[in-house]
Amino acid sequence: DTTVNFGGTATISSGGVASATTVSSGGVLMAEAGGIVSGTSATQGGAVSINGTADTLFILSGGQVSVASGGVTSDTLIEGFQNTTKGPIGAFEIVSGGGLAEATSVGNGGLLNLFGGSASFVTILSGGEMDVGAAAVADFVVVSGGFFNSNGGEPNAFVNISAGGTVSNLSATGATDI
Repeated sequence: DTTVNFGGTATISSGGVASATTVSSGGVLMAEAGGIVSGTSATQGGAVSINGTADTLFILSGGQVSVASGGVTSDTLIEGFQNTTKGPIGAFEIVSGGGLAEATSVGNGGLLNLFGGSASFVTILSGGEMDVGAAAVADFVVVSGGFFNSNGGEPNAFVNISAGGTVSNLSATGATDI
């Protein structure tokens, strides 16, 4: 097991593999194109940058993951807040154009932001949110127990689709104001 924190940086080059790595407190883990990370946790301000492949990824309590063009994440959980002097900061994954997030669950405090990227098989749970930006595509999305594009009330599970964004094969369970 490896821990990266307090300003430390670890880079996984093409052909390299990192397993069971925890990134926290200002640490940075970068997977370059062809690099693989597996069983990785980003928490408490830890950051992970994916140009390669990430399998079984836990983005927790203020952890942050960015997926660049050609990067792929799969079997990901995004949830939890980090308490800071400026208030709570949620965990998030941002997927840029050409990036892909597969099999992602977004729980309380979590955000999946498709900034031109794509996602498939996404489940938005209570307190979770997905933003689908222009040119972004999300396929096979389940919104569980909350609101979908609601204009009133407190959204419990939320999906926001910007102009030019696309969501297909959407189902809402226990949602209101659809």
